Amino acid sequence: MMKPELLMPAGNLEKLKYGIKYGADAIYLGVVDFSLRAMRKGELITLDNLKTAIDTAHEMGAKAYLTLNIFGFNRDIKALEDCMERIIDSNPDALIISDVGIMRLAQKYMPNTPLHVSTQANILNYEAVKFWQDMGATRCILARELPIKDVAEIKQKVPDMELECFIHGAQCVSFSGRCLLSDYMTKGERKANSGNCSQPCRWSYKLLEETRPNEYQEIIQDEKGTHILSTKDLCLVKHLKEMIEAGIDSFKVEGRTKSLYYVSAVAKAYREAIDTVLANPNADMEPYFQELLKVGNRGFKRI
Repeated sequence: MMKPELLMPAGNLEKLKYGIKYGADAIYLGVVDFSLRAMRKGELITLDNLKTAIDTAHEMGAKAYLTLNIFGFNRDIKALEDCMERIIDSNPDALIISDVGIMRLAQKYMPNTPLHVSTQANILNYEAVKFWQDMGATRCILARELPIKDVAEIKQKVPDMELECFIHGAQCVSFSGRCLLSDYMTKGERKANSGNCSQPCRWSYKLLEETRPNEYQEIIQDEKGTHILSTKDLCLVKHLKEMIEAGIDSFKVEGRTKSLYYVSAVAKAYREAIDTVLANPNADMEPYFQELLKVGNRGFKRI
């Protein structure tokens, strides 16, 4: 069986180091202005220390992918052009992009750097993968809605394209993570597709009928409130064999805003689980699932 890459989130420099120490083959990281996750804690990764962060990953034997996956307005394109010299100097192993305008900039300034197309691009079929390959991408990060049989068919149809899939963590309620709720419900202050999502799909809601003011109706309630939009988390540790057999090149864990403990514990569990499956495809994955249950989650989605 082919050995897939374990790709962990690096929300700050400390998480970067721990993710690699506990088994990541690669990490993905972003700077605040051009990434879909705006970090607020720890030694944040900025343009000033981006090179240090990527150098650290390389020194520890891991690859580092830089996320530039916002959907950019004209002002973002201009700002990115002003930053390209420092991004080039940081020497990432790949750039993760969603916006075709940003892709054009990347190809102009960094023609030899591999391009990975973000899950934000909603890649659902092999023709879309071929399109991005024709555009110069080297990897497609597939939509989280895809069943494993479709992933396997894509790999069969486009065998020379790297495929990346999420295996663990939170799932956005909107299609492949595109969301306007945050923008709308914060009056434009927290734009999800510009890296500052307020996660309104995790808020507690009640229903109000307009002719019955102040009469709030419960929808589905538990002891924590009513969460009409909140999805359960993804956990595919019991499906690693199927995913490896489908030809997935990289297994991605969500969570750049998660805790240091989350990054360490999840990396350790998946590192051991992947290595176990490679040595024995029929090995029992239940112990690893039980370990992952101990890490913060919103309940795991049934697959």
